[in-house]
Amino acid sequence: MAWEVLSGSRGNARTDSDWEVAVIPSDYNPVLVGFPTLRTNLAPLLQEQLPMNSKLLSCGKLEIPEALTLDHEELRSELIVASEEPGRIGIAAKRVTELCLPHFAKEEENIFHAFGVLHDLAAARVRPDMAAVTSIIAQFSAQHYALRDRHQSIKAALEELLQEARKEDNEEIAQLVYTLRNHEKIEDEVMYPTVLLIDRSVRESLGT
Repeated sequence: MAWEVLSGSRGNARTDSDWEVAVIPSDYNPVLVGFPTLRTNLAPLLQEQLPMNSKLLSCGKLEIPEALTLDHEELRSELIVASEEPGRIGIAAKRVTELCLPHFAKEEENIFHAFGVLHDLAAARVRPDMAAVTSIIAQFSAQHYALRDRHQSIKAALEELLQEARKEDNEEIAQLVYTLRNHEKIEDEVMYPTVLLIDRSVRESLGT
């Protein structure tokens, strides 16, 4: 599958003047991911995931809230850019990316769909497709310890990346580490417990 490259301006906290965007074409919905170049050896890993992620915006009628997918796509973009840094920072960033990309994909594959019923639960609405949430969360519960272990591996890799960034006084990479740390913290302290509450609420609503 060919990559189409577009040019653009980042327009966020990272101040690189120009960047390029890799777009997965063909019959998939385009997903934009920032690349300084396409020489990165992480491109095959990203290319493998993006078609799947573009199809994961809905699971039946259980749509993933767009804010969740946009957050992951932004982090993917930042990680790929960081992986192109020279020297030890680039090496450490590649390690973080290799851990985070499959982790993000796994979350999008299952637990993110559970958040598709939040508005209905808040409004005390019952939908027939809500029953699918319980099986999704059952998968999450079965993988919970594996997810927790993965988070520990990501935290260790982030600490290594932060140390390298500090050695080279690279504030952009340090800020990316802080952002990813906060992302993992939100997942551990907010998102994962919320998933379990959603499961309980759905079962109560359906009387199961």
